[in-house]
Amino acid sequence: MIVNMLFPGGKAKAFTLSYDDGVESDFRLADLMRKYGVKGTFNINSGIKRIRDDLDQPDFEEPRCRMNRRRFLEFFEKNSDIAEIAAHGLTHASLSLMDQGAATWELISDRKNLEDMLGIPCRGLAYAYGTHDDKGVEAVKACGFRYARTTKTTGDFSLPSDPLRWACTCKHTNPQLMELAKQFVEASEENEMKIPYLFSVWGHSYEFNLADNWNVMEELLECVGNRDDIWYCTNIEFFNYLHAYHSLEFFADQTKVYNPTAVPVTLRVMLARKDPIRIVTVNPGELAVLDPRTEK
Repeated sequence: MIVNMLFPGGKAKAFTLSYDDGVESDFRLADLMRKYGVKGTFNINSGIKRIRDDLDQPDFEEPRCRMNRRRFLEFFEKNSDIAEIAAHGLTHASLSLMDQGAATWELISDRKNLEDMLGIPCRGLAYAYGTHDDKGVEAVKACGFRYARTTKTTGDFSLPSDPLRWACTCKHTNPQLMELAKQFVEASEENEMKIPYLFSVWGHSYEFNLADNWNVMEELLECVGNRDDIWYCTNIEFFNYLHAYHSLEFFADQTKVYNPTAVPVTLRVMLARKDPIRIVTVNPGELAVLDPRTEK
Protein backbone atom coordinates (compact mmCIF):
# COMPACT_ATOMS: atom_id res chain seq x y z
CA MET A 1 0.00 0.00 0.00
CA ILE A 2 1.23 3.50 -0.87
CA VAL A 3 0.04 6.55 1.08
CA ASN A 4 0.97 10.10 0.03
CA MET A 5 0.02 13.53 1.32
CA LEU A 6 -2.23 15.69 -0.82
CA PHE A 7 -3.35 19.25 -0.15
CA PRO A 8 -6.91 20.25 0.83
CA GLY A 9 -9.49 19.18 -1.70
CA GLY A 10 -7.22 16.40 -2.95
CA LYS A 11 -5.04 18.90 -4.82
CA ALA A 12 -1.40 18.08 -5.52
CA LYS A 13 -0.11 21.61 -6.09
CA ALA A 14 0.22 24.56 -3.71
CA PHE A 15 1.21 28.16 -4.45
CA THR A 16 2.22 30.96 -2.08
CA LEU A 17 3.91 34.37 -2.15
CA SER A 18 6.22 35.90 0.48
CA TYR A 19 7.01 39.64 0.45
CA ASP A 20 9.15 41.60 2.87
CA ASP A 21 9.46 44.93 4.68
CA GLY A 22 5.88 46.26 4.91
CA VAL A 23 6.02 48.83 2.12
CA GLU A 24 3.20 50.86 0.58
CA SER A 25 3.39 48.95 -2.69
CA ASP A 26 2.16 45.88 -0.78
CA PHE A 27 -1.32 47.39 -1.21
CA ARG A 28 -0.97 47.12 -4.98
CA LEU A 29 0.42 43.60 -4.72
CA ALA A 30 -2.48 42.50 -2.52
CA ASP A 31 -4.95 43.91 -5.05
CA LEU A 32 -3.32 41.74 -7.74
CA MET A 33 -3.41 38.72 -5.46
CA ARG A 34 -7.12 39.19 -4.89
CA LYS A 35 -7.75 39.63 -8.61
CA TYR A 36 -6.15 36.26 -9.37
CA GLY A 37 -7.37 34.38 -6.30
CA VAL A 38 -4.01 33.75 -4.64
CA LYS A 39 -2.74 34.22 -1.09
CA GLY A 40 0.55 35.23 0.46
CA THR A 41 2.57 36.39 3.43
CA PHE A 42 3.88 39.85 4.30
CA ASN A 43 6.86 40.11 6.64
CA ILE A 44 6.97 43.13 8.96
CA ASN A 45 9.63 44.80 11.15
CA SER A 46 7.46 46.14 13.98
CA GLY A 47 10.30 48.06 15.65
CA ILE A 48 10.98 50.56 12.87
CA LYS A 49 10.07 54.14 13.69
CA ARG A 50 7.06 54.44 11.39
CA ILE A 51 5.23 51.48 12.85
CA ARG A 52 6.55 51.93 16.39
CA ASP A 53 5.70 55.60 16.84
CA ASP A 54 3.27 56.26 13.96
CA LEU A 55 4.73 59.73 13.54
CA ASP A 56 6.08 59.80 10.00
CA GLN A 57 3.49 59.94 7.24
CA PRO A 58 4.15 57.75 4.21
CA ASP A 59 5.75 59.43 1.22
CA PHE A 60 3.72 57.76 -1.49
CA GLU A 61 6.12 58.99 -4.20
CA GLU A 62 9.06 57.14 -2.62
CA PRO A 63 9.39 53.70 -4.31
CA ARG A 64 10.56 52.00 -1.07
CA CYS A 65 8.11 53.84 1.18
CA ARG A 66 7.28 51.84 4.32
CA MET A 67 3.82 51.82 5.85
CA ASN A 68 3.27 53.59 9.13
CA ARG A 69 1.16 51.98 11.86
CA ARG A 70 -2.14 53.39 10.59
CA ARG A 71 -1.51 52.17 7.07
CA PHE A 72 -0.28 48.78 8.31
CA LEU A 73 -3.47 48.21 10.31
CA GLU A 74 -5.49 49.37 7.31
CA PHE A 75 -3.60 46.89 5.12
CA PHE A 76 -4.32 44.02 7.50
CA GLU A 77 -8.00 44.90 7.89
CA LYS A 78 -8.43 45.05 4.13
CA ASN A 79 -6.47 41.89 3.32
CA SER A 80 -6.68 39.55 6.34
CA ASP A 81 -8.56 36.97 4.24
CA ILE A 82 -5.70 36.57 1.76
CA ALA A 83 -2.61 37.68 3.70
CA GLU A 84 -0.63 36.35 6.63
CA ILE A 85 1.36 38.90 8.64
CA ALA A 86 4.66 37.36 9.70
CA ALA A 87 7.72 38.59 11.55
CA HIS A 88 10.88 39.92 9.91
CA GLY A 89 12.85 40.86 13.02
CA LEU A 90 12.16 43.84 15.25
CA THR A 91 14.64 46.17 13.54
CA HIS A 92 15.58 44.20 10.41
CA ALA A 93 18.91 43.28 11.99
CA SER A 94 21.07 40.35 10.87
CA LEU A 95 20.80 37.53 13.42
CA SER A 96 24.24 36.22 12.49
CA LEU A 97 25.79 39.41 13.91
CA MET A 98 24.07 39.02 17.31
CA ASP A 99 24.68 36.88 20.35
CA GLN A 100 22.02 34.38 21.39
CA GLY A 101 20.25 36.73 23.80
CA ALA A 102 20.07 39.64 21.37
CA ALA A 103 18.85 37.42 18.54
CA THR A 104 16.10 36.01 20.75
CA TRP A 105 15.02 39.51 21.79
CA GLU A 106 14.99 40.70 18.16
CA LEU A 107 12.58 37.90 17.24
CA ILE A 108 10.33 37.55 20.28
CA SER A 109 9.80 41.32 20.48
CA ASP A 110 8.71 41.44 16.86
CA ARG A 111 6.37 38.51 17.35
CA LYS A 112 4.81 40.04 20.48
CA ASN A 113 4.34 43.46 18.86
CA LEU A 114 2.57 41.97 15.84
CA GLU A 115 0.35 39.81 18.03
CA ASP A 116 -0.54 42.80 20.22
CA MET A 117 -1.42 44.93 17.19
CA LEU A 118 -3.41 42.32 15.29
CA GLY A 119 -4.82 40.07 18.00
CA ILE A 120 -3.83 36.84 16.21
CA PRO A 121 -0.88 34.43 16.59
CA CYS A 122 2.32 35.19 14.70
CA ARG A 123 4.14 31.93 13.95
CA GLY A 124 5.96 32.80 10.72
CA LEU A 125 9.28 34.54 10.07
CA ALA A 126 11.48 35.69 7.22
CA TYR A 127 15.14 36.19 8.17
CA ALA A 128 16.26 39.79 7.68
CA TYR A 129 18.74 39.82 4.77
CA GLY A 130 18.18 36.06 4.64
CA THR A 131 21.08 35.61 7.09
CA HIS A 132 20.88 32.73 9.53
CA ASP A 133 23.22 30.39 11.35
CA ASP A 134 22.76 27.63 13.92
CA LYS A 135 22.60 30.19 16.71
CA GLY A 136 19.86 32.13 14.91
CA VAL A 137 17.90 28.96 14.21
CA GLU A 138 18.03 28.10 17.91
CA ALA A 139 16.61 31.55 18.66
CA VAL A 140 13.82 30.93 16.14
CA LYS A 141 12.98 27.66 17.91
CA ALA A 142 13.01 29.33 21.32
CA CYS A 143 10.56 31.98 20.08
CA GLY A 144 8.06 29.38 18.90
CA PHE A 145 8.04 30.06 15.16
CA ARG A 146 6.69 27.28 12.95
CA TYR A 147 8.77 28.26 9.92
CA ALA A 148 11.51 30.69 8.95
CA ARG A 149 12.15 31.69 5.34
CA THR A 150 15.62 32.33 3.96
CA THR A 151 16.56 34.10 0.72
CA LYS A 152 17.99 30.90 -0.73
CA THR A 153 16.03 29.27 -3.56
CA THR A 154 15.70 25.75 -4.94
CA GLY A 155 14.53 26.30 -8.52
CA ASP A 156 12.10 23.43 -8.11
CA PHE A 157 8.78 22.52 -6.45
CA SER A 158 10.05 20.23 -3.70
CA LEU A 159 8.58 20.48 -0.22
CA PRO A 160 10.74 22.05 2.52
CA SER A 161 12.97 19.58 4.33
CA ASP A 162 13.65 22.00 7.22
CA PRO A 163 10.90 24.54 7.98
CA LEU A 164 13.34 26.74 9.94
CA ARG A 165 15.70 27.00 6.96
CA TRP A 166 13.08 27.22 4.24
CA ALA A 167 14.28 28.03 0.72
CA CYS A 168 11.55 29.16 -1.71
CA THR A 169 11.31 28.04 -5.32
CA CYS A 170 12.59 31.38 -6.62
CA LYS A 171 12.59 35.14 -6.31
CA HIS A 172 10.42 37.04 -8.79
CA THR A 173 13.57 38.45 -10.39
CA ASN A 174 14.64 34.96 -11.50
CA PRO A 175 14.97 34.94 -15.33
CA GLN A 176 13.31 31.50 -15.34
CA LEU A 177 10.25 32.71 -13.38
CA MET A 178 7.71 32.18 -16.18
CA GLU A 179 9.36 28.96 -17.31
CA LEU A 180 8.92 27.63 -13.77
CA ALA A 181 5.34 28.91 -13.65
CA LYS A 182 4.45 27.09 -16.86
CA GLN A 183 6.12 23.88 -15.67
CA PHE A 184 4.10 24.11 -12.47
CA VAL A 185 0.78 24.71 -14.21
CA GLU A 186 1.37 22.08 -16.87
CA ALA A 187 2.55 19.34 -14.50
CA SER A 188 1.08 16.05 -15.70
CA GLU A 189 -1.77 14.38 -13.87
CA GLU A 190 0.43 11.34 -13.33
CA ASN A 191 3.06 13.37 -11.51
CA GLU A 192 0.48 15.37 -9.59
CA MET A 193 -1.02 12.25 -8.08
CA LYS A 194 2.35 10.98 -6.90
CA ILE A 195 4.24 14.01 -5.58
CA PRO A 196 2.83 17.15 -3.95
CA TYR A 197 4.38 20.32 -5.39
CA LEU A 198 4.96 23.71 -3.77
CA PHE A 199 5.64 26.78 -5.95
CA SER A 200 6.77 29.59 -3.64
CA VAL A 201 7.95 33.03 -4.76
CA TRP A 202 9.52 35.75 -2.61
CA GLY A 203 10.65 39.34 -3.05
CA HIS A 204 9.96 42.98 -2.15
CA SER A 205 7.03 44.67 -3.84
CA TYR A 206 8.97 47.95 -4.06
CA GLU A 207 11.26 46.24 -6.59
CA PHE A 208 8.41 46.45 -9.11
CA ASN A 209 8.37 50.23 -8.57
CA LEU A 210 12.12 50.56 -8.98
CA ALA A 211 12.18 48.47 -12.16
CA ASP A 212 8.80 49.73 -13.41
CA ASN A 213 7.82 46.13 -14.18
CA TRP A 214 4.60 45.31 -12.35
CA ASN A 215 3.76 43.37 -15.51
CA VAL A 216 6.09 40.62 -14.22
CA MET A 217 3.81 39.90 -11.27
CA GLU A 218 0.66 40.29 -13.34
CA GLU A 219 1.97 37.79 -15.90
CA LEU A 220 2.93 35.33 -13.16
CA LEU A 221 -0.43 35.50 -11.42
CA GLU A 222 -2.34 35.35 -14.69
CA CYS A 223 -0.52 32.08 -15.38
CA VAL A 224 -0.90 30.38 -11.98
CA GLY A 225 -3.97 32.10 -10.52
CA ASN A 226 -7.69 31.24 -10.51
CA ARG A 227 -7.16 27.52 -11.15
CA ASP A 228 -9.17 24.67 -9.65
CA ASP A 229 -6.19 22.31 -9.32
CA ILE A 230 -3.99 24.56 -7.13
CA TRP A 231 -4.26 25.21 -3.40
CA TYR A 232 -3.60 28.92 -2.76
CA CYS A 233 -2.29 29.38 0.74
CA THR A 234 -0.29 31.65 3.01
CA ASN A 235 3.02 30.41 4.34
CA ILE A 236 1.58 29.59 7.76
CA GLU A 237 -1.37 27.74 6.24
CA PHE A 238 1.08 25.60 4.29
CA PHE A 239 3.33 24.85 7.26
CA ASN A 240 0.41 24.21 9.59
CA TYR A 241 -0.86 21.67 7.07
CA LEU A 242 2.56 20.06 6.71
CA HIS A 243 2.85 19.88 10.51
CA ALA A 244 -0.58 18.24 10.73
CA TYR A 245 0.42 15.63 8.13
CA HIS A 246 3.62 14.78 10.01
CA SER A 247 1.60 14.52 13.23
CA LEU A 248 -0.65 11.77 11.85
CA GLU A 249 -0.43 8.52 13.80
CA PHE A 250 -0.39 5.58 11.39
CA PHE A 251 -0.91 1.98 12.39
CA ALA A 252 2.22 -0.10 11.84
CA ASP A 253 0.74 -1.67 8.70
CA GLN A 254 -0.73 1.69 7.50
CA THR A 255 -4.24 0.24 7.38
CA LYS A 256 -5.57 2.95 9.71
CA VAL A 257 -4.52 6.44 10.75
CA TYR A 258 -5.46 8.81 13.57
CA ASN A 259 -5.39 12.61 13.27
CA PRO A 260 -4.59 14.22 16.66
CA THR A 261 -4.51 17.77 15.23
CA ALA A 262 -7.19 20.38 14.51
CA VAL A 263 -6.42 20.37 10.76
CA PRO A 264 -8.11 17.98 8.28
CA VAL A 265 -5.48 16.14 6.23
CA THR A 266 -6.05 14.63 2.77
CA LEU A 267 -4.25 11.47 1.68
CA ARG A 268 -3.83 9.58 -1.58
CA VAL A 269 -4.15 5.85 -0.98
CA MET A 270 -3.30 3.10 -3.45
CA LEU A 271 -3.71 -0.44 -2.09
CA ALA A 272 -1.97 -2.12 -5.01
CA ARG A 273 -0.56 -1.01 -8.35
CA LYS A 274 -3.68 -1.98 -10.32
CA ASP A 275 -6.18 -0.77 -7.74
CA PRO A 276 -7.96 2.57 -8.19
CA ILE A 277 -6.58 5.52 -6.26
CA ARG A 278 -8.64 6.57 -3.22
CA ILE A 279 -8.65 10.09 -1.80
CA VAL A 280 -9.19 10.03 1.98
CA THR A 281 -9.58 13.08 4.20
CA VAL A 282 -8.77 12.41 7.86
CA ASN A 283 -10.69 14.90 10.00
CA PRO A 284 -9.50 16.23 13.38
CA GLY A 285 -9.77 13.59 16.08
CA GLU A 286 -10.76 10.90 13.56
CA LEU A 287 -9.48 7.34 13.20
CA ALA A 288 -9.72 6.66 9.47
CA VAL A 289 -9.60 3.30 7.72
CA LEU A 290 -7.17 3.34 4.78
CA ASP A 291 -7.56 -0.30 3.79
CA PRO A 292 -11.26 -1.30 3.71
CA ARG A 293 -10.27 -4.97 3.46
CA THR A 294 -9.29 -4.91 7.13
CA GLU A 295 -12.92 -4.20 8.06
CA LYS A 296 -14.26 -7.43 6.57
